[in-house]
Order: sequence, then C-alpha cells, then structure tokens
Amino acid sequence: MRTISISGGTLYLYFAVFSGMIGTCLSLLIRIELASPGTQILANDAQLYNTIITAHALIMIFFMVKYKIIALEYKRISNSYSIEYNSILLYTCNDYKEENNKIINVNNINEIGKSFESYISNSIKVEVKNPYYNRKLIGKVSKNLKGIYIWEIIGSNDAYVGYSINLYNRIVSYFEPWILRKATRKVLIYFKKYGFDNVKLKIHIPSDQTISLRNLVKLEQYYIDTLKPTLNMESIARPGGYSPKDWGAKIYMYNSKDSKLLFTFISKESTYKYINIDYRTLNRCLIGGHLYLKTFFFSKEIIENGDNGNGSDLISLQKLVSEKRLIYNIKIQAKSKKIYAENMLNPKLNKICFSLNQLSKELNGDRGTIRNHLNGKMTKLYRNEWKFSYI
Repeated sequence: MRTISISGGTLYLYFAVFSGMIGTCLSLLIRIELASPGTQILANDAQLYNTIITAHALIMIFFMVKYKIIALEYKRISNSYSIEYNSILLYTCNDYKEENNKIINVNNINEIGKSFESYISNSIKVEVKNPYYNRKLIGKVSKNLKGIYIWEIIGSNDAYVGYSINLYNRIVSYFEPWILRKATRKVLIYFKKYGFDNVKLKIHIPSDQTISLRNLVKLEQYYIDTLKPTLNMESIARPGGYSPKDWGAKIYMYNSKDSKLLFTFISKESTYKYINIDYRTLNRCLIGGHLYLKTFFFSKEIIENGDNGNGSDLISLQKLVSEKRLIYNIKIQAKSKKIYAENMLNPKLNKICFSLNQLSKELNGDRGTIRNHLNGKMTKLYRNEWKFSYI
C-alpha cells in the first residue's frame, strides 16, 4: 500500500506540474493579447480568445490544483503508513527476521506444546518504537493477551522485564500520570524523570495463550537471566500475589487520584453486582485501560507501584462510586431542562417531563417538532392541543 501511495502520488504530482505548464502558456497568450490596444497575435478572433480563457480556467482549477491536492493527500497517506510500519517490527524467536508490512494475528497461530521450552521457541516478538505515541499499535497486537513486556532504553544497556496476563492494560498503565506521580520503582522513576522519547518496547507473546502462571513467571525469569535488566528491583521473578487457583479471576479497583487500592473483587460478576457497572464498560476498562467515571482504574493484576493496602469496605466504596457517578451524570446532562406540557383541551393530561426525550416518548412525537414549539419557531399548538414551556 505504501509503494502504491508513493508511485501514485508522484504520478499525480507530475500531471499537476504538466497541467500547470500548459495553463501558464495559455496565460501568457492572454497577457500578450492584452498587453497593448488592438489585435496582437489572435488575428482579431474573439471566439479563439474566449476559448483560451475558458481552457486556462479549466486546466488550472480542475487539472493543476485538483491533482496537486490529490498528490499531497497521497503523500500524507504514505507518511502515515511509513510511521506505522517503521514503528513496529515483528519477528519470531527462531530466526529474528523482520516480517515487513504485516501484523501477525496471534489468535490464529496453531496450538503448540505446553512445555516451558516451547513457550520460548514458539512465541511472537513485537518491537514498538515510540511506544507512547503508538498505543493503537500496541493494542492491535497485545489486547487481552498474556506475555512478557520489555522496556529498553535506546543507547544504553538499561532495561526492565515484566509479565502480564493482560499486556495492553499493563503497558498503558505506565503512561498514566497517577502511576508516575508516586513512582517508587526504578523503571517508573526513570520514566517520570526522562519520559518515553528514548524508549522502545518489546512484547513477547506466547503462541499458546493457555500458558500457566508458573510458566509465565519462568518465562519472565528466563528473560531476566538473559538480558540482566538494570531497572528491575529484583533479579527473581515473582507471581505478583497470585496463586494458580485464582489467577486472572480477581478484579483490582484503584483510585487514580492517589493510586490507592480501593477494593478487590473476586470476579467480574461480583464487580457488576456491587458497584452496578455495565459489563461492556468494565471490559473496556480492563482491556483498554480506560478510567471509569474519570477516577477508577480496573486491573486483573496488582499494580506494583500502587498503594496496595487493605482497601475500603464495600459500603464506603459504593458510596464513593455513587458520588462520582452523580458528578459524572451532572456534567453529561447539564443542559437537560424540565418541560411543562399543558393540554389546552383536557387539563387533566397536563404533565411535567424531565427531558425532551422523555416528552417525545410519552407523546409518541417527533423531538425536532417539539423542540421547534419550545423555541418559538412554531407558534401554533402542537397537534392543536399541546402547549410546551420550560420550567
């Protein structure tokens, strides 16, 4: 696609330049003819003069300007593809060869054996340059997947190795200001001080996504022993508080304002039940790393740099969520106004509605028409019986 964009854009640019040259020649003929009074080079042929003017206008607008814009658009598309393909490099552990201009679909990789050695030899490695500005690329290859992530500092031997059962959620948490504010680990202190400009990210994704916790931790230990990362606090990989029985089952809820662990839910179902969150919203927060109500961060893993104390009790948590939800809803629905609907034929049908949407549903009417009556654009009674006004 990038090659097509470059060659197509070049051809359009050549055509625009050629059209501009023809238009310039016609412009010179017009200027020479108008340079002095009387007939000059067109032999007093008024029709030919008019034709030249029309041709000049058409060529300059529809051939030069139009195709120059198309050429520039092709160049923009080409640059966007260049950014994407230069930012991501995929290779396997066996041959380390670059797979040019292709993103491998990890979900379609064939099942492999479950021995630890197979996880090393049969995995996909993804290298992302400028990870802070390429979150979409990270999401394409790591959302809802298990594996190892490695932060490498360009131009030095500094590196950090970690594992995650939800790679995208864990990786983007490093970009969150509320995580960096309370940086206590070496890697976070580095990011807080120097940023992500000279950092590249490597993601190692086992082809077999049924990998156990024990093998995932062993895989992290393998890379720690191999790379000897200087930004890891310890040289021994630990399972992060999980046990094989409940691995991936618990949901950890953090407050992004102070990085404090608020509550640990035993499952997604309990999260739905106790804080009344929609399952689609929870999935977006877990997979995409979004903040719920612009405050709460959900994770399937313990955030190592967070304040992982005992957390709040359930009643206090529910009260806090209700307060934040109320604030959030006020911001969203600040423009909603109460509407008084007065029936001029039968006063018993008079009603008060809390929004235009509610009124249109109760009257089974068109919202646009009702809005016009409210704004005074339509002065007659609605359906010859209703009069509306804001309260």
